[in-house]
Amino acid sequence: MAIPIISRAEARAQGLTQYFTGEPCEYGHVDARRVSTNVCITCSRLYQKEYRVAHRDRYNAMLRASHQRNRAARLARRKIAIDARRDEVNAKWREGYRRNRQKAIEKAKRYFRNNRDKVKERLRQYRAVNKKLLSERHRKWRNANPHKIKAAQAKRRACERTAGGSHVAADIRNIGAMQRWRCANPLCRTSIRKKYHLDHIVPLARGGSNDRRNLQLLCAPCNISKRDKDPIAWLQEGGLLL
Repeated sequence: MAIPIISRAEARAQGLTQYFTGEPCEYGHVDARRVSTNVCITCSRLYQKEYRVAHRDRYNAMLRASHQRNRAARLARRKIAIDARRDEVNAKWREGYRRNRQKAIEKAKRYFRNNRDKVKERLRQYRAVNKKLLSERHRKWRNANPHKIKAAQAKRRACERTAGGSHVAADIRNIGAMQRWRCANPLCRTSIRKKYHLDHIVPLARGGSNDRRNLQLLCAPCNISKRDKDPIAWLQEGGLLL
């Protein structure tokens, strides 16, 4: 598309910022010129590039200062844009993470290895600022995931005693359903639907495993009385297995 030829005076009268004469500048560039300086666009760009190279430190400092001055406004605009498209952005992020989950995990691990101190300091500052929020979030998670907590606690005790075997939260739920959410002690059978203790039938202290087959759910009094006793001896104390 041909650029219309117009004089500088006509461009100024029309309120334009650029004009084009069709003639080359003193350096041979056939390009539009700025109304304010009468310098062609190509010359202006070359001068800016040369200036940046010659005054790199000064130019970078100027950019950093401008970036810092406008940081709050930029973040505000970004927040408004994200809020307006939150559902769409979240859906795209989840889909991208699902497709590249392994790559994302490896990238996060690599970043943590290379920036361990920076990440820990950032987390420490975040926890200090959001202590109440994190505490409330942790409390809600614990109330919603009691089986996961029990499984993690049992795993920790098994690791301390170098016991074999493992189980997950779903195993605990299945055991509770098999016991009909009643204490496993035949002499008790108290309801443990709201609160229970995860017990190793053969205690870890006696070489028991942390496997699902060595687990049962007891009420608090029964588990406290059993502690690390042999299961047969404990039942005999209650009058069973004479």
